[in-house]
Amino acid sequence: MTPDPLIIHTARGCLALLFIATGLHKSVHPGRFRLVLGAQRILPEQCIRAGASVLSLAELCVGVSLLWPAAARSAALAAAVLLGLYFWVLSLNLARDHRTECGCSLSRRKVPVSGAHLIRNACLILVALVAAMADSARQLHWADLIQVLAAVLSLALLYVSAETLLEQGASALRLERQQ
Repeated sequence: MTPDPLIIHTARGCLALLFIATGLHKSVHPGRFRLVLGAQRILPEQCIRAGASVLSLAELCVGVSLLWPAAARSAALAAAVLLGLYFWVLSLNLARDHRTECGCSLSRRKVPVSGAHLIRNACLILVALVAAMADSARQLHWADLIQVLAAVLSLALLYVSAETLLEQGASALRLERQQ
């Protein structure tokens, strides 16, 4: 059974916005992203610069491709793979009790890896799998597109609110440990 195209297009729009924003953020602040990537201790030191460039470019390509109907399904699968890779890195750091910065926040605050990041990434992987589904035969009309846009904007605000809560929780935990 194929879900309504409003759901699929909303999922694609949300992921496109997320990947374009994070890819741009990593491209605008490459030094900061290289530091975060190096602290993850996943890549050899000599591969960090190239790895950071590849990841930020991959995120931008996925985000833009999600907006192109002919490439959207493949881009959604690529998004699921990237999110799965990030899930693996986060869970590996949690398993090693290596509470490094996650590098996924769009703000400049340092947010250490937590179980909440794993839950967030698991949810995003599910969204990517929905976005990868084939469109139904129902055509979207202008009113549908307005609904998709409103849903994407509303969900983006919800995502930013959740990220802010994660950051606030991390800040509160740091203050508590200092006392």
